[in-house]
Amino acid sequence: MTTKQIALMNLLKKHPMISRKEIAEKFGVNESAVQKRLDSLKKKGVLRRVGPDKGGRVEGPWFDGTP
Repeated sequence: MTTKQIALMNLLKKHPMISRKEIAEKFGVNESAVQKRLDSLKKKGVLRRVGPDKGGRVEGPWFDGTP
């Protein structure tokens, strides 16, 4: 994984309900760049999407099932 992907994973671990817009603001990139990174991690099997397009979240290996 790249350092950017690791940073994104760490952010998602701390804030699992963070929006793409908030991630983009934190990293100083546009939302499409965030989506590309998320898609790349999903394709690698590191993340998976859970829930609807609006209001859903991504889960990773740290997820233990507790809210």
